[in-house]
Amino acid sequence: MNKTDIENKKKTVVIICCLMLLLVTVLSATYAYFASQNGDSIRGNLDMEVDSTDALTFEAGSAITIDTNENFKSSSKNFVSETSVKAILNRVDGEDIESQDYFVYFNILNNPFIYTVNSEKPELLLQIEDPDGNLVTEIADKTIDYVTVDAPTGSIQGFDITTKQGLVAIDEAHSIEASGDIARNSEQEWHIKVTLVNLNTDQAQNIGKEFRAQALIQPEKKNKSIVDKIASTYKTPGENNLYYHDGSNTDIYGNSVDANDNSYRYAGSNPNNYVCFSDGTACLNNNRYRIIGVIDNHLKLITDAEFKTDYWNSNGSNGWEKSSLLTTLNNSDDSSFLNTIPESWQTKIFDATWYIGGISNTDLKPNDIYAEEVGERKIQPDELKCLDNDGISNVSLCTNDNLEVISKFGLLYLSDVAFASNKDEWINNNYYNNNWLLSDAGMWTLTRDAESTNQAINVNSSGVNKASVNELKSVRPVFYLTSDITYVSGDGTYESPMLLTY
Repeated sequence: MNKTDIENKKKTVVIICCLMLLLVTVLSATYAYFASQNGDSIRGNLDMEVDSTDALTFEAGSAITIDTNENFKSSSKNFVSETSVKAILNRVDGEDIESQDYFVYFNILNNPFIYTVNSEKPELLLQIEDPDGNLVTEIADKTIDYVTVDAPTGSIQGFDITTKQGLVAIDEAHSIEASGDIARNSEQEWHIKVTLVNLNTDQAQNIGKEFRAQALIQPEKKNKSIVDKIASTYKTPGENNLYYHDGSNTDIYGNSVDANDNSYRYAGSNPNNYVCFSDGTACLNNNRYRIIGVIDNHLKLITDAEFKTDYWNSNGSNGWEKSSLLTTLNNSDDSSFLNTIPESWQTKIFDATWYIGGISNTDLKPNDIYAEEVGERKIQPDELKCLDNDGISNVSLCTNDNLEVISKFGLLYLSDVAFASNKDEWINNNYYNNNWLLSDAGMWTLTRDAESTNQAINVNSSGVNKASVNELKSVRPVFYLTSDITYVSGDGTYESPMLLTY
């Protein structure tokens, strides 16, 4: 081998080494931090600049999953799923000790579990061990209690998350320090466990359900979505004037009386459900609303006050798809409701599908009204009365276009009104009692009378009425927000509405 060949081989080796170094650099730079779904612990590189040689990184743990089956019923053992997350502060120089804060959360993605005995007997417990190996008995989220449960396997302690939904703040601004004496890392590891307690009672109602959650550890505070905020206030049916409609609200015969659509809905005479659009610190002018509920993961709002009095449809037909009021609410004219919304928030109004077939009978219980308006028994085209150009009813003219529209703004469904009263009123079909949505004034709903061509439903504190669509009634627009809205502050009272931002 001559000298030239040796030099060429050296150059080749150098080039290969450089390419390998470049590949490693690119792979490192494009690494994505995420929580593993298959149980493997993954280290994410979320750098926080302390100085040129400090970095705060994190290890995310596996997903928490509890999937019940017949084995749980026949076993005396608890079901357990656990994970751990870690914060690592890297230090490679001899400067003064630096510290950084980080945030730990527990995000419940799916929780269909219920109390099978009573609310005094928790079944799902969240247990947390801090980096010093101590069991955590107080966390940042004050909406859940630390409890002790007696079970056949012995007493067990933890935070009651039996019906908890959404984000749980464990520690906001936990400090980690790195030594400045030598080049080394400081590590803090949190152990998180969820236990489904076998109470040795009839827990059949929780068989066949799946709980899913993830532990989050990150360098920044996580704003709670308004959906999570509302979900976190729910504990038992009617508590905080809130009901979770999952089919578990029943009458004395065990028949479900709720919407069974996994929605949260406010009920009662005056719940704390006031919100306003904010700039992050204060309410913007003239935009106070009230929450009907969380439906399909979207916040559904209604104006706190009357927008105007108006005809449901000035042309006399009860087809909402051609209604003059639909136009008034959604067009861009100065008189439209859209222009009462702060401009910065107009893009946060969700384009929703509104079901406009109506109902043929108002003398129904709320869950039956819901089924006919928006549920499994919605009106079909051949059940409607539609008008031709001469104003003559002709059922053959009715199509799916007469059953739904897509728009930003609409009105209340009659079922919205019905479920705004307490559960006892649903059962007794007196849903106009103790109902925060109703007043003495007649208010239009979106619901048409499917038995006619010119009537729609209006409501007041005395009950439900049919009226000609060219009568003047109170109008309170209804709309949905996009799913990225977060909660800032406020307790939902009129004096302190929940401030929303995005």
